Amino acid sequence: MEKLFTTGWKFDLFNQQGFINKQIAAIAVIFGLMQFSIVNLLLNDNLLFSLAVLGYSLVCLETFLNLTYIRDFDALQVNATPILLAFTGAALLINDGFSYALLGTTAFLIADSFFALRYQPKSDTIQSTPLELFSMQSWTQGAFEKTENFTLQITATAFIFFQIFLSLAGSAQGDRLCILIAIFYMLRLMQFIFNSVLGL
Repeated sequence: MEKLFTTGWKFDLFNQQGFINKQIAAIAVIFGLMQFSIVNLLLNDNLLFSLAVLGYSLVCLETFLNLTYIRDFDALQVNATPILLAFTGAALLINDGFSYALLGTTAFLIADSFFALRYQPKSDTIQSTPLELFSMQSWTQGAFEKTENFTLQITATAFIFFQIFLSLAGSAQGDRLCILIAIFYMLRLMQFIFNSVLGL
């Protein structure tokens, strides 16, 4: 709880060695926030919120690069700030209606909040909880190479190809949901054969 109000997870990351994952995440979050907040400003949509997010992202960029150490600016980019801004963005989405720029801004604020809560100060990796590990794994993943379990291979193959057949049949009848299901099971087939696919 203390790290929410005393530090910012992106502070001086540019000058640190061995934190490539954290640095990439910080760059993506900072420039994503800058882009979507500028789009909001150009669209004249949620001006105060967009100005606050743009100011926050510029402060984060300055502290990420550690150009000049200004204590008041450093206080603005503590880990609690993106959480507060994310709740504000979600409330604006509910009350003022949907827009892609506002949705993008809120999504990057949620990502910023997630990294703020999960990254440890001296670590470049996020320790996944058992629930997160369960959600990231599939019982068919890499089953093609598990030669000691023939039953698993046959079951996974039959299940995947049966689902592909059904979803393609539904797609041929014009069901859009079946198109998404077919894409999902094509990716599942790739994971079945190649164990893991980058980005999945």
